[in-house]
Order: sequence, then C-alpha cells, then structure tokens
Amino acid sequence: MPDPAAMACVSANGVARHVRSTLRDAVGDYIGSYASSCLVGAASPASSRAQRTFHTCLEQESRFVSRFGPAISVASASRVQPPLYIWRRRCFCLLLWFQHAQARVAGSVSEISKQQHEHNAGHTVDMQDEVDADLFWKQGYLWIRGFASAKEVASLRSAMSNMIDRWDPTTVILRNMSLPSGTHASVSPLQNHDVDAEHDYSFLLESATKGSFFLEPEALDLQSDGLLRPNISKRQAVRKVAHGLHMMKGPFQDYVQSHKLAHLCRSLGWRSPVIVQTVYRLASPLAPGVSRHQDSTTLFTEPPSVMAVWLALENVTETNGCLQVRGGSHREPIRERFTRRHHMTDGRNTMKLGFSSGSSSSSSVTLPSPETNFSCLETFSGDAVVMHGALEHFSAAGTDAGRSRESLQVHVVEEVATWSPENWLQYPAGIPFMPLGPPLDAPAKLSSSVGIPSVPHGDL
Repeated sequence: MPDPAAMACVSANGVARHVRSTLRDAVGDYIGSYASSCLVGAASPASSRAQRTFHTCLEQESRFVSRFGPAISVASASRVQPPLYIWRRRCFCLLLWFQHAQARVAGSVSEISKQQHEHNAGHTVDMQDEVDADLFWKQGYLWIRGFASAKEVASLRSAMSNMIDRWDPTTVILRNMSLPSGTHASVSPLQNHDVDAEHDYSFLLESATKGSFFLEPEALDLQSDGLLRPNISKRQAVRKVAHGLHMMKGPFQDYVQSHKLAHLCRSLGWRSPVIVQTVYRLASPLAPGVSRHQDSTTLFTEPPSVMAVWLALENVTETNGCLQVRGGSHREPIRERFTRRHHMTDGRNTMKLGFSSGSSSSSSVTLPSPETNFSCLETFSGDAVVMHGALEHFSAAGTDAGRSRESLQVHVVEEVATWSPENWLQYPAGIPFMPLGPPLDAPAKLSSSVGIPSVPHGDL
C-alpha cells in the first residue's frame, strides 16, 4: 500500500511547483501593471486581471494546505520539510512586502494628486486655512498657491486678448496730446526725473478710470510717426494695460469683486478695503523688467494701508522674470513719493509730476540692501502673492525668448484711510473707489487709449 506521507509529499511538490510558477507570473504582472497604473493615475485592466490571478493563487494554496495538511504534518515528522512550506513562507513575506510597498506608493501618489488638485482647482470659497495673517505681517508678503482657477485665468487672458485685438496699431501716435478715448496712441512725457520740463500728463492721469495701453518704447518705429516696428506683434508691443480695468463689467470686475478676494483682504486685517487700481502686465519674452520699488511710492494713504494682490497668469521662473521680494522690508520707511506738484507759471497754476523724499521719517531711511537679499518666487499660473505697500520688490528682464510673464495686479487701500491729494492717481469728482463686495454699476464698455510707459523708474 502506498505510503500516504510519500503521496502527500509527491502531490505537495507538484502543486507547489504549480503554485509558485503561477504566483511568480502573477506577482510580476501585478507589480508591473500596478506601477504603470500609478503613472497614468488609474488602474488598468491588466492590473485588475493580475490582481485577481494573484489572489486566486493564494486561495488555491490555502485549499491545498487544508487538504494535505495532515499528511504533510505526518511526513514532516520523518522527512525533510516539504518545499511548499518554504514557498509559503516566502510568498507570505512577499505579500507583506508588497502590501507595504503598495501602501507607500499609493500614499505618495495620493499626496501628489491632492497637491495637484489643490493647485489646479484653486481655493475659490473657503480660504481660512490658507490665509496666514501672522506670516504676512512677519515677512510682508504671503504666497497663496492656486488662488485663481484655470478657468478664471483663461477668462482674464481672453478678455485682454479681445482688448488688444480691437486696437488698431496703424493709427498714428499723437505726441503730448490728450486722448479722451478710442484706439489712438500717445507718447507719455515721463521718461526721466526732469521736474522742470513742460509736459502734458493728460494721458497718464486719464488712465485712472480707463484701460489705457502703455507700450514698450523699443516697439515703436520713430521714423514712421511712431508706428510699430516691422515684425512686432501688438501683444509684444504692449507693456501693460492700466489703471481702471476693474471699472468694466466682465472678467476683470468679476475677479476683483469675488468673494475670495474680499475674504483674503479682510483675513489680513483690512476692514473696508477699496480698489484703487488694476494693472494687467503682459511682459512679452525678453521684455525689460520692473525696477526695485515700494508700491506706496505711487499710492499713499495716511495711515499707510496699501496692499497689492499680484496674480500670476502664466508659470513664472527666473528665466522669464519671476517676482522677487525682500522679506521684512515692509517695516522700513517709504523712501520716496511720486506726487503731483502745483506751480505758478506766468500767472497760471500748472501741475507737474515728480519724485520726492518719502515719509516724515525719511531722515532714518536705510540704504537699499543688495539684490542678493531678495527671494525669487517661482509661481504657477493661478498663484497669488499678497504684498504690503512698503515691501520692496522687483522683476528682472526675462532671458527665455519663448516665455512671457503675464500677471494681473490689484491694489487696495483701507477706505477709512486718507487718500493723499498729492498722489498722481485721482478719480474724477463724484466717482468713489470701488469697495470689495457685490459688483457696482459700471460702464458696459471701457474706453481705452494707448501710450508709452510713463515711469521706467517705478513703473506705476
């Protein structure tokens, strides 16, 4: 009569070979397909099949042990331990290792997906966890990732493209002339700090409540009455559009009147914030940067209450001129002011614009620190950087000929603060600053004009 223990060992060896062969293939397929599914972000049919095969093998092995277990136990008393036990231990260890690796990989993928979701979706309603007021007042700025959604960014950029498309660049630029509206262009007189020169500031002053086009000086062909140079597109020629975009119904007003922007400002301590200006900066590839400055230089209140919300509309790194800030500089005095100056000329009152020393504590103004003390903020499209009005910041010229750096800047102040009558930006009588909140009545169409950027030094 055949030895039951021997038969058990023979059967065990045969089944063990089948189990380990199938397990080896199934585990290899499962690991490979699972890794592939992690890369594409979803389980593939191959991974599902491999997973079913893997668990089927484990079930077969379990049924085999329950059937032949007693005989194997008898044989184990007099024979060498069957290979199946060795493979069971190995498979069990492999299963533990695989489950541990699966959990770690799944956790990493989940965390990456969570970060990507938070960045792409944007914090459009509740931003309480993201607004760190203490950090803002400590360093003078706050970087908020994913502040605007991809849809919002696309809407803002599309609205600007429509404005540029409506501009006719073949119109002759009228030098030193006031343009009430339309598609003409005007050369702004402020190319230096010469406060004694006679200039017409109408173009700049009227931009306070318009969407005025400011052009790159290098984009003009001065030999052809100021038309654009050959091979220069309209988008390349425009440096920025300012300063009253928020006064037109549409994507710009929708953004500045959004709940999240009001929530952000109030979370940082502004009780009744109002909008004083909006600036859309196009900054085509290799365009000049914006020099070091404090926003309170051109927008001043007493007590100081200026805050800027800078929104990236494209991914920005050092190669295309990312924003650079000097943390803590908001605790320093405002070094200079750009103001209106009234003079009597030939018995008539004339107004000029120019720079002067800053606040009453200007005697204690410290010298600017080296640019090595600035931090580069390499932001993604939709990220926002909130800056205190006294924070020193700049953006260098881009070095990548294929990358622009479009952004939208919104400047707010505290409504109860005193707006300086010396500020260059003054609204016409009867037009108040727009508060953050429900949209107010605004013109259906915003008048626009075109000109050369006014102040390279501070770039209003």
